[in-house]
Amino acid sequence: MRRSRHVRRALIGGAAVLVCTALFPRGVLADAPPGPFFQGFETDTTGWFDSSNDGAGPGTAGSNTREPSGYTNGGAYASGIASAAGGFHARINFDGCANDAVSPPAPAMNDCSAPFTRWGGYSAVFPVGGYSTSLDIYLDTAWAATHTDYRFDWDSAINDNSGNFLRDFVFNAGTDPLGTGSFFVNASTNAGRGSSFPENTCPSPGPTSPPNTCRIPVQITSSGWYTFTHTFRNDAGQLAVDFTITAVGSVTPVASWTIHSGDAMTGVGGNRFGAFDNDEIADLPIDDSSRTGQPAQGVPDAPWTPALLVVGAAVLPLGVLRRRRSA
Repeated sequence: MRRSRHVRRALIGGAAVLVCTALFPRGVLADAPPGPFFQGFETDTTGWFDSSNDGAGPGTAGSNTREPSGYTNGGAYASGIASAAGGFHARINFDGCANDAVSPPAPAMNDCSAPFTRWGGYSAVFPVGGYSTSLDIYLDTAWAATHTDYRFDWDSAINDNSGNFLRDFVFNAGTDPLGTGSFFVNASTNAGRGSSFPENTCPSPGPTSPPNTCRIPVQITSSGWYTFTHTFRNDAGQLAVDFTITAVGSVTPVASWTIHSGDAMTGVGGNRFGAFDNDEIADLPIDDSSRTGQPAQGVPDAPWTPALLVVGAAVLPLGVLRRRRSA
């Protein structure tokens, strides 16, 4: 099975940070993994990485720019939209494509590097009760009507119990190639044009890896903010990941799928990164990124007590960042 290619980068461990024990709204909240992480882009983009701060230099991870609600870009993608919440959101842009001068680039094997987050730090510990990661992404269906087959892959990866990369879990999204003014989205363990296709009605893993079944893609026809959520859980000793897409302001998902990876929980760790393994949409809006622990079954969720506010670089363990591109 093909997986998207990664650029390995050595990380120099344990960057010092300044912390404050007061809880600030819309700040950057990050407990030691597997505790909660939140970045709503109200004051900065701390906890997210692009070519300016990923340690690998220009052309490696695009750009991530904080913009005010109502930001305009000359009528390009999602111009003038309100933020999903608060007064600010972020706009991501790609680089490292086969031909950055053309948007989208030539369609074959040309994945575009884009920003990513480490959710406050990597973890080798799977929380009791599991955990979820989520990100709000704006889908502009009017733009999609005149821009066919533009894609992005949003990946929430997990580690093994030694803190090394284990597996990717990816929302594969793209504008309809037929120009209907809609997005198709599906869920798989692959990313990139060479390894995935949003309209695929039976992506990997499928029926040949039971209890997985074919997963029918959802077609989204209304512009708006949508929350893309991964929920990682223990299913009778095996890792299962639930994917949901929910319109911001709604409680009813517009789509949901489950992938059973075949990984025994004895070898499963905690979060790795959340990454746009491929993004061909310039100025793609994102907001309210979070990683939150899930309470154990039968145990009520405790109130969220004051957490650490990260005002510098996140503390990172020694290790390597595995960034994906097609292999």
